[in-house]
Amino acid sequence: MQPATKADQKLGEALLVNWVGTSPRPFRIIEDRGFVRYTEWLNRLRTTFKLPSRNKLKQQLMQVANLVVKKIVQEIKNNVDYFCMTTDIWSSRVMESYMAETLQYITEAFDMRSFTLEVTPLRGAHTGENIKFFLRNRLPSIALRKNKCP
Repeated sequence: MQPATKADQKLGEALLVNWVGTSPRPFRIIEDRGFVRYTEWLNRLRTTFKLPSRNKLKQQLMQVANLVVKKIVQEIKNNVDYFCMTTDIWSSRVMESYMAETLQYITEAFDMRSFTLEVTPLRGAHTGENIKFFLRNRLPSIALRKNKCP
């Protein structure tokens, strides 16, 4: 394939700068492996590619997310005997509380594994008892046994 003309190169860079600057996107997005692979694929096309709607993109992303969740739950079920869970709690600007749950464990090969399991609204006070109650009630849905939880 031929390289872009100077005018097309300049226009492409201007569109990219505008996207990064107004979205806001980090500068490093243009070095992201997935983004680079996507643009390389677009460059190989000899036809017009129509971007999917945001609803279609959301639907496709949710399908992939569901597969990833199933894979993680299966890995946890098959490989995790002992684990540690951590949380991070914060409030939005309108004072809605959220809690992220992260699971960590070490494989038999001594590799550290970590999964952010969920970010959910947190109702009630941020007391240790409420957090413990919330986490312990989540264990069965992610294939963990309470007796392996510290």
